[in-house]
Amino acid sequence: MPRASGERVLRLEPGQDSCIFAGHYDPSFTLDLCCKDLGLIAALSQATQTPAPMTVQAQDRFEATRAAFGGDQAELLVCKLIEDASGVDLRVQGDWPKHWED
Repeated sequence: MPRASGERVLRLEPGQDSCIFAGHYDPSFTLDLCCKDLGLIAALSQATQTPAPMTVQAQDRFEATRAAFGGDQAELLVCKLIEDASGVDLRVQGDWPKHWED
């Protein structure tokens, strides 16, 4: 069965956590695509008058990330934006492979 992009919203794919720990940001799904999807969800929630405060917050963070790094960049750079704002480095020592290069 083909995987839907919606799966990525619900959980990290295998290897994504290791990408963040190593400072690798999986380029397989762009910020443009992420923002498009979040925009569709926000529009649906408005059209159905369904509150979606977490969608609004996520959309805000991803739009800020796209403004900072560019829409063609990796969606996981949202973690880098948070790292930069907080001054907290998420790097963890270890051999963290770039799973998209397998």
